[in-house]
Amino acid sequence: FEKITGQEISVIFDRDRPPYTNFNYKAEDHKAMFERWKKLTWTYRAERHDSNEFLFSRNDRILLITNDFINGSPLFGGTGGVATQPGNSAIASLDFNQTVGHELGHSFDAIHEEGEVLYNGWWCETFMFQPLQFRSNCQVFSEGNRKRIKAYVDSQS
Repeated sequence: FEKITGQEISVIFDRDRPPYTNFNYKAEDHKAMFERWKKLTWTYRAERHDSNEFLFSRNDRILLITNDFINGSPLFGGTGGVATQPGNSAIASLDFNQTVGHELGHSFDAIHEEGEVLYNGWWCETFMFQPLQFRSNCQVFSEGNRKRIKAYVDSQS
């Protein structure tokens, strides 16, 4: 994101900070669950700001990183992550190595339609491309999504 936006990025990992780190993300109705998460992320941001832990920014993102899918499974379909597009809240499973980048991309206005399949010795997908089994992940955003992310961040600064 620093290369894309030209702005310094800070990452803060919180562990053992209930009710945030023990949020019950497992849900068949992932939309209702995500509405609860979005409300909780606003509380988290306000709490951290009020205690002078960090300043409030429109480019803050609160991401819950999980071990499992929200529902279903990687093999049989399911929800591996959700994010506001654009917005400040996201949940991403570690079951697919691209989910964290994919959901963060959504939160900075990246879209599936700008995803690409590239060739770097083997076919790979950029973060926003829907994954297929026999390709790897390039671990990058497509040029189109890099432009979208930069434009979005610039508009929030």
